[in-house]
Amino acid sequence: MKPKKLMCITAIALFAGLAIPAGLAAQDKQEHNNHHKHHRYKLIDLGTFGGPQSWVFGAFEWPASTVNNAGTVVGGADSSNSNPNYPNVNPFLGPAQLFGYADPFVFQAFKWEKGTLTNLGTLPGGYNSFPDWISANGLVAGASENGVIDPVNGYPEIHAVLWKGRKIMDLGTLGGTESVAGSVNTRSQVAGGSFDASNNTRAFRWTEDEGLRDLGTLGASSAIAGTINERGQIAGESALCDTCNQDAFLWEDGKMHRIPDFGGPISFHYALNNRGQVVGQSDLPGGAYAHPFLWDKKGGLRDLGLLSGGLSASAHWINDEGDIVGLSGIQNDQFFHAVLWKHGITDLGTVDGDPCTVAESINEKGQIVGGTFDCNTAAFLHAFLWGNGGPMVDLNTLVAPGSGLTLTLASSINDRGEIAGQGVTSKGDNHAFLLTPCDDNHDNDGDCQGAR
Repeated sequence: MKPKKLMCITAIALFAGLAIPAGLAAQDKQEHNNHHKHHRYKLIDLGTFGGPQSWVFGAFEWPASTVNNAGTVVGGADSSNSNPNYPNVNPFLGPAQLFGYADPFVFQAFKWEKGTLTNLGTLPGGYNSFPDWISANGLVAGASENGVIDPVNGYPEIHAVLWKGRKIMDLGTLGGTESVAGSVNTRSQVAGGSFDASNNTRAFRWTEDEGLRDLGTLGASSAIAGTINERGQIAGESALCDTCNQDAFLWEDGKMHRIPDFGGPISFHYALNNRGQVVGQSDLPGGAYAHPFLWDKKGGLRDLGLLSGGLSASAHWINDEGDIVGLSGIQNDQFFHAVLWKHGITDLGTVDGDPCTVAESINEKGQIVGGTFDCNTAAFLHAFLWGNGGPMVDLNTLVAPGSGLTLTLASSINDRGEIAGQGVTSKGDNHAFLLTPCDDNHDNDGDCQGAR
């Protein structure tokens, strides 16, 4: 079976998940005793707004950048207030999109910066909001409720928003009821998707001068944009015809370029770098398995390859050096391992006792983060780091004990080695975290002394 990122092209957001065979076989443990090759880390639990939970996005759900090189983190956090619309929630916002469950609390977008957690708020009348992306200069893109119940779908409407500082800007729609922003660059250019007046999902670019611009499609009535780079290039997905499935695209200079596929029904992107290189996953003929791809205008479509014994794989992130990370099946996809594609494919391995792993992000220094997961349920177990001259290591072993937080997924790493992700408290609640390296480039106020 294959990793599968599902796109509802007639809805307004991308989902991501992992299809894993039910059978779980034994696998030899790998010993990782070289922790001395990795920095220790200061763990910062980013907390909440008085409620039980907080979250950050990761590439496993949607292309996302949650920590920039200034060390600023964006995510969403519960307040102590009950959500008056619960359990009627928008399925494309916050924990409903991340995990598929309705949050009984009001949750709102946050920015954590230099020790301060700031509530970014919502549009007038709305209760809930959530960010998907932070740019290098601190611009934040996401979505917010607007206080209106969608007359078409019956749940609270959301509109694409851009936060500049604490100012929230409603980016509007393309004539329909809802929209969502997926990413933003330092030029305040935003990419995302919106319903049009006919209730089709359309890919858009927003700029302050032009507002929302419909990017068109590859031939059908629906498309959605996910990522935008510093050059203004945009990657996303579009149906090829109204009765067809979808392919990924790159949009630039007013034209949408189709990214070829491997002959199957569905192809989609995960990430776009500043060189215009796109990575993702494309079905093989018949749709039972998928292979990872790299595409750019010069080199065309390239199959990145799989680990020995694998049937499916997916590429989740690419840095500006062209290094790519993701996961590949092994043993006929009974297990999945995090991988690096750089001059070929490298198996990043596992941590003790956790046979399935996925790599989520790689920085310009080649440091890789991700998580281990249950091979049956795809539930995340332990966040990991690979790099610094050592093998894959459980990040829980590199922080001081007694925090009360088990780090389950590291979703983003910046070029300073700072890591944002998800953890679980002793009560079973999700909390967003930031890790800062215990090195000469960070002032950690002595908080590294107890790190294991």
